[in-house]
Amino acid sequence: MEKKYKVFYQGSLYGHFGRDRAGKEIAVNKSFTWGGEEWLVPSVYFCGKGLVADMFKKVSVDSFREFIEKFGLDENSDCDGFSDEQQAEIEAENPLNGDIFASIQFGGRKSDMEFSSSDCWNPLFPDSGDAAEALLDRYGLDKSFCWLAVRMSIPWRGRKPKKSDSLTLQLRAEKIPVPGVHFKANCPGDKTEFINPVTGKTHILTVMDIKRQSLAQFPHIGKDEPKFFTLLRVDISPEISKDALLITDCAEGDRTHKRPLPRNTSAIGIIGGADGPTVIISEYESGHTACSSMHFEPEYEPDWCMTFYDKPREDIEVELI
Repeated sequence: MEKKYKVFYQGSLYGHFGRDRAGKEIAVNKSFTWGGEEWLVPSVYFCGKGLVADMFKKVSVDSFREFIEKFGLDENSDCDGFSDEQQAEIEAENPLNGDIFASIQFGGRKSDMEFSSSDCWNPLFPDSGDAAEALLDRYGLDKSFCWLAVRMSIPWRGRKPKKSDSLTLQLRAEKIPVPGVHFKANCPGDKTEFINPVTGKTHILTVMDIKRQSLAQFPHIGKDEPKFFTLLRVDISPEISKDALLITDCAEGDRTHKRPLPRNTSAIGIIGGADGPTVIISEYESGHTACSSMHFEPEYEPDWCMTFYDKPREDIEVELI
């Protein structure tokens, strides 16, 4: 006798981690196009704590093969062989990338996704993607294609909806990083012309302020830790919003005896000035700001680079029931 397929709210594509009961499956078989891509919601599950929805994105093998050949990827590729910029470019162009956020609308109420899990099936690398493959078999989907499988858990936040209630899935694509140009900043007034890779528009970056800073006078900074960095403020015309552009120092900071310091140490809130400690905010009232990597010596040249953020597809509503 075939074992009954069970889906739990406190679970994922990889297993059940709670004590809740399995949900009741409702087949919806909803296909739709989102951002020029084919998506499918075969079933949702009504559980005690909320809704579980299985969603798939269908990708042609030719499309995925073109992607892996462009970057020289294979089934054993990992992040170690690529710079941060290359990893961002790979993520942005991966046709199986699907960083999404979901909500449901029912009975005049809205509830946001609590958590999700995902896996990919790729017939070019059939030894990976076991969870996705099992789900494809469960729904009878064509394994000659590539698939992104996502399982989302969304709480009811109130009473469980009745069978007569309509149920709408609201989907929002998260922004993805797109690497941009590198530039030098030596003194106020320096200008760099660049093209926004997301919009194709031409902009001019002007250095408004650049300062060497030190953390040497703070006792919690150890003697074996780098203390110097550069604080940069720039203006961009035409303006680009702060949530669409991030400026960082792409050069790795000097290493302590234990580990390298992270790039872009912009989380620092207390900075040592020339005349003693001064407190700064992570952003000026206007313009874009950035902090370089940390170094032992005050004289160094940061490798400033721009990362743009693109929303790959617009928000969408899908009526499930």
